[in-house]
Amino acid sequence: MNYKTIAITFAALSLPLLSHAHSSPDEVKVCHIYSGDSLKKTRSCIVSAGGGAGGVYENIKIGSKSYLFEGACSMDGECEYDLNGSPVISYLRDGTFHTKIKQSEAAGANHLLYCYKTKNGSLDICTN
Repeated sequence: MNYKTIAITFAALSLPLLSHAHSSPDEVKVCHIYSGDSLKKTRSCIVSAGGGAGGVYENIKIGSKSYLFEGACSMDGECEYDLNGSPVISYLRDGTFHTKIKQSEAAGANHLLYCYKTKNGSLDICTN
């Protein structure tokens, strides 16, 4: 056995130890559906989330309808999401006044809503 074969074998056996996937238990949350800046509906929903190897997902189920948001995250924590292959904007809202807030303002908010919005505005949904 040569050194190249040993190195490849070691790398293949070590790879599962270096990658780590995670999933969170399903949670019952409150979902807020917006049209523009107006709150249209508030409903209970089930949120499933997880990720691994630089990718994350969040599945939001309201009644019989599911929205699977998948994303890739960079080393600085910025994530880009899509819904069925279409780009999605993630942003924050203040949970009390429902106004959009910047990431830098999040520490001062009493309640945060984590939101996803399609670029064409057909879906704008937030969870607590």
